[in-house]
Amino acid sequence: MKTGVKVMDIMTRNPVTIDRSTSLKKCAEVMSERDVNSLIVKNDINRVLGIVVDEDFVRKAIAKNLDCEHVEVGEIMLKDVIKIEPERDIYDAIKLMGDNNIRQLPVVDGHKLIGLVTIKDIQKIEPALFEILSEGIMLRKGGKR
Repeated sequence: MKTGVKVMDIMTRNPVTIDRSTSLKKCAEVMSERDVNSLIVKNDINRVLGIVVDEDFVRKAIAKNLDCEHVEVGEIMLKDVIKIEPERDIYDAIKLMGDNNIRQLPVVDGHKLIGLVTIKDIQKIEPALFEILSEGIMLRKGGKR
């Protein structure tokens, strides 16, 4: 089911990025200051190396009593990042998110990071599709609304 809306039409064009050597404490500060729940870890040539989401701090850092001032984000980031191309339909983004139980997709042109599309972005323009995505995630988890 294609929508005719491309990922590039709704993506955030300047997602918040950090270097893999950034401390977890600094990452948390950046997330708070910029009011985001994820950071894309990239290298000097704008290539995605990983992603860290707010949940990672709880499960991979705080729960394991890591020293957030000295541990680098590269140690807890998700390295196998699922990405999407800017020309793809947002339905493809929704499907990828639902199938992989994720809330954000870095948008890449070749290997270069050019944006980020999130569930919130999709919800703003296609509430009905967002509802389908939510129901699919709940079914896979066996949860209730």
